[in-house]
Amino acid sequence: MSKPYPVITTVGPEPEVICRELPEAVFDYPFFNEGVTSVGGGERFSLDSWSGEEEESLEISGFIFGVSHCGSTLLSRQLNQLDTVRVVSEPEAINGLLLSKVLYALDDQSVADQLKNIVRMYRQAEGGKRHLVVKLTSWNIFLMPIFRRAFPGVRWIFLDRETESLLASLQRSDGGFIDWWNHPTPLTPRAFLGEGADFADKEAYLRAMVLGHREQARIHQDSTALFLQYPEFLHQFDAILRHLGLAASPDEMARAKATLRYDAKSMKRLPWKG
Repeated sequence: MSKPYPVITTVGPEPEVICRELPEAVFDYPFFNEGVTSVGGGERFSLDSWSGEEEESLEISGFIFGVSHCGSTLLSRQLNQLDTVRVVSEPEAINGLLLSKVLYALDDQSVADQLKNIVRMYRQAEGGKRHLVVKLTSWNIFLMPIFRRAFPGVRWIFLDRETESLLASLQRSDGGFIDWWNHPTPLTPRAFLGEGADFADKEAYLRAMVLGHREQARIHQDSTALFLQYPEFLHQFDAILRHLGLAASPDEMARAKATLRYDAKSMKRLPWKG
């Protein structure tokens, strides 16, 4: 059975959340919008025009934040092995809303309200799911005050990695905040690091962004947070489940462990090469 889920949010002074009717299989992909493209679905429509009835909602078990290239996709794939858990990975509907906030200085409360509406749609019960975990794009940590306003008391995880190995990985890659250096846009690093931010080269920029991610997480660290380090957290799945209030059967634990052998960012079972 298909249900309406947010797929994008237009970036502008009046962001509009766009939905499509999609099957549960869309959440099986490493990234939600990859699933949207691959699985397909119904016609697009504005969330504002949706008049569906309120249904039983999944419990929001937690949010996953992290510095880029720190294993967050792998963790989300592990959690997706639990039959009662739906994981939404880096949804562009949230990214578009938060970009609108940054670029157009939108009111915090209005953005928080829209964020709640987006997540509310992802909470629709289907297929025996009871819990929702949302894995965010790394730079979303800079908008943590919006998440705390919208979802006070919800648990969250912050994943990190040793600095030099992280920077080496980022230098070899593109996407996310790396593209803001490679392909400058109106969304400059200064939007996150301050008007005085200036960088001699790409490495200096990446280092500043990594430190900025960590500082934002540290500012908001409290009893709802669990800070973990890659690759050590790969052996701490039990602690992660406890923090999120989740339980796994022996079979689910075995499936979660098996995901460590494969490339987390591919739907094909490609062996992980390290």
